[in-house]
Formats: sequence, C-alpha cells, structure tokens
Amino acid sequence: MSRTSFRNRYESRELKRHALVARALCYGLFTVLFSIAAFGQCTFTVNPSSPVYVDSLGHIDLAGNPLVIQITASAETCAWTADANDGFATVSGADSGTGNGSVTFSITENKSGADQSVSLMVAGNAVTLTQRFTATTFSDVELGPSSPYFNGANLLRTNNITAGCRIRPVLYCPDQNVTRGEMAIFIVRTILGGGPAVDNFSYSSMPYFTDVPATHEYFKWIQKLRDLGVTAGCTVTTYCPDANIPRNQMAIFIVRARLGSTAKFTYDSTPYFTDEPATDTSYFKYIQKLKDIGITAGCTATTYCPNDLVTRGQMAIFLVWAGFNDLLSGTAPLITSVVPNDGAPGQSVSVHITGINTHFASDTTVVAENGVKAGTPGITDATHLSVTLTIPSGTPPGQISLTAKTPSASDEDATITNGFTNSTPSNLPSVVIDAPGANAALAGTVEISGWAMESIKGVGPNAVNSVTVFVDGTEAGKATYGGSRPDVCTAYAGRRGCPNIGWNYNLNVSALATGDHMLKIVATDSEGNSGSTQTTFTTSFQPSVLIDAPGANAILSGTVQISGWALENASVAAPNAVKSVTVFVDGTQVGTAKYGSSRQDVCAVYPGRPSCPNVGWSYNLNVSSLSSGRHALNIVATDSAGNKGSVQVTFLK
Repeated sequence: MSRTSFRNRYESRELKRHALVARALCYGLFTVLFSIAAFGQCTFTVNPSSPVYVDSLGHIDLAGNPLVIQITASAETCAWTADANDGFATVSGADSGTGNGSVTFSITENKSGADQSVSLMVAGNAVTLTQRFTATTFSDVELGPSSPYFNGANLLRTNNITAGCRIRPVLYCPDQNVTRGEMAIFIVRTILGGGPAVDNFSYSSMPYFTDVPATHEYFKWIQKLRDLGVTAGCTVTTYCPDANIPRNQMAIFIVRARLGSTAKFTYDSTPYFTDEPATDTSYFKYIQKLKDIGITAGCTATTYCPNDLVTRGQMAIFLVWAGFNDLLSGTAPLITSVVPNDGAPGQSVSVHITGINTHFASDTTVVAENGVKAGTPGITDATHLSVTLTIPSGTPPGQISLTAKTPSASDEDATITNGFTNSTPSNLPSVVIDAPGANAALAGTVEISGWAMESIKGVGPNAVNSVTVFVDGTEAGKATYGGSRPDVCTAYAGRRGCPNIGWNYNLNVSALATGDHMLKIVATDSEGNSGSTQTTFTTSFQPSVLIDAPGANAILSGTVQISGWALENASVAAPNAVKSVTVFVDGTQVGTAKYGSSRQDVCAVYPGRPSCPNVGWSYNLNVSSLSSGRHALNIVATDSAGNKGSVQVTFLK
C-alpha cells in the first residue's frame, strides 16, 4: 500500500471517529438536559394527605396497622425524601427514594392525657399528623375530626361503662339514639365509678315501675337509678325504658350524676340559650348548670336543642365530662384529690382537698351527698382546703361526690365525682377472677380460676355455696368451689368457708364467634345474696405471617421466588388453620402463593398449631413490568374463619 493511500485511509478513520465522538457528546448533553428538565417538572402526591390521625398507640385502626403514606411521582426518576419534625414520630425504614413509593412512620405511645400534633414532610408535601390520647377500641368510631367523641367512647370502655353495642365486630354505634333503659346503665355505672366490679351492687328487689318487672334486662340498673334518687320515672308508675332520651332529660341525669341527686346548686338565671327560657321549670336550671360546668356549649352557639334525641356518641362526651372530669376545658375548676378518701357510718373524717383552677376563699363551702355532712372548711390557699365529713349511722354504702362552692369567684363550683367512698360493710359475696387477665386471648379449653368469700368488707354470717360462670350473659356452667386459698384468708381473716374459697372451671371457647366476649362470675351465699365480677377476653386471632425472602429494601429483577411461613397465631394455639396466602404489590393483588411446604423449624417454636409442619409458602414474583424505584410487597394470610393477618416489606427495582 502506498504512503498516500495509507494516509488517506487513516484520515478517513479519524474523521469518522471525531464524528462519533461529536454525536456521543451531543447525545450526552441531550440526556443531561432531559434529566434536568424532568427533575424540574417533578411533582408528588401523597395518600393519605393532610390531615392524618393515629390513636395513642400510633395505629390507624383497631387492627393495629401503622401509618403508611403512599407517594405517587410524576416520573420514575423523581427523587423524594421524608421526615418528621418531632420526637414522637419517626420514619421507620427508608426515608428517601425515587419514583412511586411509600413511607412508614413509627409513633411512640401518647401518655400525655391530651391529643398532640406534629408536621410531617413527605416528598415536599406538609402533612399534619394528630395523635389521639386514647387507643382505638371500636371499629366504627373514626379517628378523625368527624368523630369528636373518639376519646370519649374509648374512655367509657376503659372505665367499664360500656362494652359497645356489638361484640363482633366490636362496635359502639355512635349515631344510634340512647334509650332511657340504656341511660340507666350508663348513669349508674358512672355514679359508681366504673371499674371491673361496677355491676356488683345492691338494689331494691321490689319493682318501682310497672313497665320494668324483675325479669327486665335493665331491671337492676333502673332500680338502682331510682334508689339513688336520679329518676322518679316518666310518670308516677312507669319508667318508659324503650323511649329515646332527649337532651333536656339528659341534662337532669348528667347533673344529678355529677353533683348528687340531693345536692343544692346555683346557676345563672339569665338564659344561655334562646330555645331554653327561664320559664321552663322542669329543665332550665339543669341545662344552665351543664353550661356552667362546661359540659355543653349547646347544639349551636345560641341554642341547646332540648328536644333533640341524644346519640351514643354525644352521650360518651357527656358522661366522660360529668363522671370522670376528662375532656373538660383546661381552665375548668376541679377537685383533683381527697385525702383520705373513705370512711364508715358513724365516723367523722377530716379530709384534705386539692383543686385545680380553683379560687377557694373564706366564703367557700363544701357540699356532699347521700346525707354526708361537711363542716366549715379551713382554707389553706386558693387550691387547698381541709374539711370534716360526718357520715351518719345508716348511710347506705357507695361513692359520694364532693363540690366546693365559692360565690365570690363568680359562683365557682369545683367537683370531684365519686371522690369519697362510704365503705359500709356489704353483705354481698366478694368474687375475684385470677385468670384469665383482662382482654386475654383464649383458644380451645382453658382453665379459669379465682376465689369467692362472703365479703372482703367485713365478717358476715353467710358463707358462699356456689359460683356460676356466664359468657356474654348466658350461663356456661357451675365452677368447682372449695379449693384451698390460705393466701386470701390470711388477708381477710375470720370469713366463713376459709381457707376453702377457691374456684375453678374449664371454659371451652371453641364454639364462640371470633371477637370480644364478656366473662362474668357470680358467687351466691347461703341466703341467696349474689355478688359478681366480670372481665373481657377475646377469641379474635389474626394469622401470623412472615416474609423470609426478600429482605427489606432488596433489589429485585425479572422473576424471583419469594417465601416465608404463615400459621394461625404466634401468640396462642387458636382453632383456625390458615387456608390461603395472597400476594400484593403496591396494594394490588398479583397472585396466590403456594401454601403447605414443611417448616419444622417454625413449628418447633410454635407447637400445637393445626397445620404444622406444613406452614411454609412461596411464590414466583415477576417484577419486570414494575417501574424502577421503591415498591411495597404485602403478604396476607387468611384462616378458615376468614380472619386475616398481614406483613409488608419494601423492595427496589
């Protein structure tokens, strides 16, 4: 080849190479410019958007699910970050990504006694998170602002005032009207202070009302309501238990429940509401007093709506305000403690009273109820006083509300509901449940046990001769009574039957519906007197499911095998085996996993489960069609009763 020919070929190659380099540079510049343009156009939407709510445990629902915010990006190259601006909420897992994704928040328990809020920043979106101060106990009471009675309903259940309107599912029925029969239960339990033994009270056995015979389901509470002087009925001879209760009647019930049926009280004589005139001699003073205390602001700014019917949601707020001083204004004057807080008939007890937002002064007087007399108080300062309470002989047992009245402080009334107890020895048997504990998860046949004696309040003449077990109001059987309990008899010496006062019973819960149930134990003595106690337990077992592979934030491509295991429940051996395992990606079902492979390792840790050892699952997941970025893999296990359990992990493509 000649030198000239070689040079020409070399120059030709060089020209082509320079052309390719130029094209590559142009393409790279175009790519960079395109990426910059795409980044400049990035937009994100989040779901749920502001505001969002969780309960005191940081959950979004009764099932205990965490707060997960889904992110939708305008392009898969768009990058985002997530953060929380306060210590009680933190990002759990990845706090950044590109394209579509999700962020899970870990939220510490709220023990402050008040709702709290924080601002979250998710992909450039400000999201206001509000954490309520009570845990979710009902599936039909929403967390958000549409349910102002969320905390009230939960506090009622916590204080054993109500277990709801249905057990499965656990419902409160907040929009349902309250009947006078139901109101009797609410008010009596509130007056008696709530608690697991709240229904263990004595009452007149002779019916007061012709429409409430001894066989009526609400008989004991309506009788007790009459005994306490809270009601005289809807007529002289009837109570009207099935009638819905309007707001004007409710005012009487609430004021008497808070202050006592015989307590004298002052109220503003100038009407607060245009629809409740001072000429209404039946209801005016009670409605005025409700406003004075801060229990109501009316149905509007200027009206009370006295004839409107009361719903269960509204009742939750009224009862918690009136009976437990919860949810009241932070500036409301209250008595916070009485020390000591009990006495017996024939005694005079010197007590020290502490208030908050109070203005105790020389004109302050203390008013008690149930015949208990309060002497002239000694004022220490604006929030502390001492007074002698005299309990006449024959005063019936029970809890007593105390009110400190200070006319010079704009007729200030500071009350503590059920703040003092007249501990007259009762002739009703005392009964205690040792096992199961409150809200225990039960399955199959379990031994329940405890003890029962004539009374823990005093030595009486009548020994216990039987203990009966009830579940959801239906008798389940007679417990075996007479087990030795020297530990109890040491604490309560001299009781008849000691030390053989223990009881036990084998309770089979297999036939019960999944959900919450009420266990009630009734002890009866030789004279036919009965005492009872109760607790709740659950047979709601969500299957337990675990993802072995992929691990969190794994990078997947093509078709990969994912796997894990699922069984009825990791906590207890429940009766319902897992039937299916379903696979979801970003909230969309993609298939059903193969279930039933042997997992001896799992069943060695969780013995006795119905499907063991065949509790493994696997699935071939094709991620080829997914966009690049972060995705949520959710595995849902369903058992033979339809209960579902789930677990979620994030992966990257």
